[in-house]
Amino acid sequence: MANQLFAFNNKCSNHLTCGLLNLNHAKAATLQIEQDLIRRQLNILCVTEPYVTNGHVVGFTNKYTKIYSVGSPRAAIILNTNFSFVPIEISRDIIAINLTVNNINFIFISVYCSPSEDIVPIFQQLESIIEIHQDSFISISGDFNAKRSAWSPTEQDERGKALLELVFRQDLDIENDIYSDPTFDSVCGKSWIDLTLTKNINREVFKNWVVHQDVTVSDHNLITYEITYEKSERPKNKC
Repeated sequence: MANQLFAFNNKCSNHLTCGLLNLNHAKAATLQIEQDLIRRQLNILCVTEPYVTNGHVVGFTNKYTKIYSVGSPRAAIILNTNFSFVPIEISRDIIAINLTVNNINFIFISVYCSPSEDIVPIFQQLESIIEIHQDSFISISGDFNAKRSAWSPTEQDERGKALLELVFRQDLDIENDIYSDPTFDSVCGKSWIDLTLTKNINREVFKNWVVHQDVTVSDHNLITYEITYEKSERPKNKC
């Protein structure tokens, strides 16, 4: 992990601007998202399949802290340096951090599930983190390589079934819009495999989830959303 910081008194106006993108290990995609981070004024970006050289995530300006597991990272969080954090989980496929802003506690998780590997161990690891932080605001963004009608119009698979079972067990909310543009779009086809899941965040707080169609130089599209807040109160459950 690079540039680790520890503090609790981050200050922000009344919202966090967040994003998710699979970089497909591409240098060009990394250079493009560097520009998008600043242009869209993102505070936090969950990255999957980052561009890696000699075991380190490469790229991004010094205005952002890169949080990842050194070696062969497949998930990372890119955080504006105006914010400090406490690490919860730093592993190859899951990065989880505690971010306290204006006295409000958030758990942000970036996760990658390889399409060629068993999805169950990743879900077990993810579920353990969720259970420990049951009462926190939780935002989970990642490439799950899983298909289900709950978040996409495409065919369904067993990985999607397993993910939906996790959603039900942990009382998570699926923030994806099934009518959105595909999150994955290439010559090989289109899919909706990049997801944003939340817990304890109501519809008045989570806003503007969008799949952008700008060029990313990746075969995935950038997703952005906002989390707004006024008070340090745990919001009511969604209805």
